[in-house]
Amino acid sequence: MLACLALSACAGGSPRPAVSASAARAALTVASPADLGTVTIGLLMPPLEGEGSEFRDVAEGAAVAAYRFGLGGLTIRFAVALDNGTSAGAASALRSLLDNAEVAAVIVFSSGPHLDSAWDEAALSEVSVLVPYDRAATGHSSVWLTGPSRDEVDAQLATALAQGAVRSPFVVTSQVSGVTLGQAAQTVTWENPAAGADPIPTSCSGLVSATDCLADRAVQALQVGQADSVVIGAPASAQAQLAVALHNRLGQNQIPIFLSPESLTPTFGWGLTSSGATNGLYTTVGPDNGDYLAMAGSSGRYAATYFDALRLAAGSSSVRNVFGDESFATVAQSADIASHDAVVAVVRAAEAAGSTFAPAVREVLGGLGLDGGDGLAGAALDFRHETALPADGVVTLHASTSNPGLRPPPANPTGAPALFWFAVR
Repeated sequence: MLACLALSACAGGSPRPAVSASAARAALTVASPADLGTVTIGLLMPPLEGEGSEFRDVAEGAAVAAYRFGLGGLTIRFAVALDNGTSAGAASALRSLLDNAEVAAVIVFSSGPHLDSAWDEAALSEVSVLVPYDRAATGHSSVWLTGPSRDEVDAQLATALAQGAVRSPFVVTSQVSGVTLGQAAQTVTWENPAAGADPIPTSCSGLVSATDCLADRAVQALQVGQADSVVIGAPASAQAQLAVALHNRLGQNQIPIFLSPESLTPTFGWGLTSSGATNGLYTTVGPDNGDYLAMAGSSGRYAATYFDALRLAAGSSSVRNVFGDESFATVAQSADIASHDAVVAVVRAAEAAGSTFAPAVREVLGGLGLDGGDGLAGAALDFRHETALPADGVVTLHASTSNPGLRPPPANPTGAPALFWFAVR
């Protein structure tokens, strides 16, 4: 039986009689907070290790949204359930949230095929389910993607390859976070790297892992001129392992490496840092929701306000993480905009419905279009479509080791992001 943790006062407790000028600028308000009372939002969270775990810390942007609404006089309460990274765990945990009469909507902060059973549960419910990170969560009643869909990722990866003048990528894809590209010198599955017809003379015999086998095959394809780049679609830790293996084999002859959006999580950068491979040529696709967005002038002004709020929350000893068991300062280095914006969307739907009753919130959410003026820090969202993030909100992103310095000093230096992603404007 999974524990479901109901956390109150994540927004910093009761409304404060006065706030600083900077806090006032960071505050998010609703028209009638007293009428809404407390807004309870269910959070389906991944385990510390296992499927979906790379999204556990980035989900802490939800705490920033709760803090901002708290500054504006509205209390956000989180009911948290853990999916354990398993199919049975995901179904049971989501059902516990959907059956909670206080929950206005649920946000799924995980990703992976173990969630398939959870979508079946969502289809039987009148509770809205928002999904920022799992791009396969389409075609299910009551479920909205607030992140990129599988088709959007594949299309933008093809665009990124064209932008990079790449013609023959060696594609490594997985069942968990796969990509599909029509343009490929060769496509290999992570789960069975030695299977299928292979024009490259290699057997992978004697290699100790699938990572070694994949790196060996990719390098041979590059050396004989069959491939000019590598595309990796896999969980963040697996992407990092293969990127490091390629980096070590290629030495001074680094080639472009294109990655699926899991690379946007700190897990990918940490994996590279531990092996000294952060100086590669890394490109991914996804929403432009990173730290560099806040430095993009007028187009990044809402992201800049988000980071103002993040620093304020990290500086307050009363603001906790979404689990309520640690100070927010301990996770501020990882909290992202996508999780923040999912919470904002739920609150705006409740505000428009004038109620936290889940079926009423769901009915209103399906007609909402939201942008920065509504409190979003990242790309606009259109909930009239099950993929609420429009295709033009998915862009090509490049990695940098240069820290824009928008987050507070890390409580744990080894937990600070190693890579930062930016879009070319």
